[in-house]
Amino acid sequence: MGYLLYAIYVLPCLIGGLLVTITDIKSRVVPRIILIYSGIAQILEFSVLILIRTFDIRLLGFAFVLFIISGCVQFAFYHLSHHALAFGDVTATALLSLCLAPLAITHNLFELITLWWLLMGIVGLCELSYTRLIKRERSIAFVPAIYISLILTVLIVYQLS
Repeated sequence: MGYLLYAIYVLPCLIGGLLVTITDIKSRVVPRIILIYSGIAQILEFSVLILIRTFDIRLLGFAFVLFIISGCVQFAFYHLSHHALAFGDVTATALLSLCLAPLAITHNLFELITLWWLLMGIVGLCELSYTRLIKRERSIAFVPAIYISLILTVLIVYQLS
């Protein structure tokens, strides 16, 4: 499965993630309505892909597991960080995790999540360093770090396989 085909498989999440990323950068707001519509569209697309036998039913199972694990872990970080992360970051992480579901069919789910979260931390630290040192601001929009790390995860997994 090539990059272009993969992008088509997860297009609703990619578009929704991009819109939410832009909104988060501009106004530090994560519009949940975009996340809800993107999530519904992504699940519908996965269902169609299963019906036309491009993927098997495991795709929805992996999507559900990724959604729950990513949302719960980010929610724990939200509470542990004393709300330094916003709740929009939790919902964006849960939605964008759906983008990894097609990869989870052929790759280890734990390794995918670990790589994504490792890259999320690295990108987030780079963004925080840039914001603190260059822009002299104290807070960052974290959805761009989530989105960029997701794209990097997909690219790295494709390069290694």
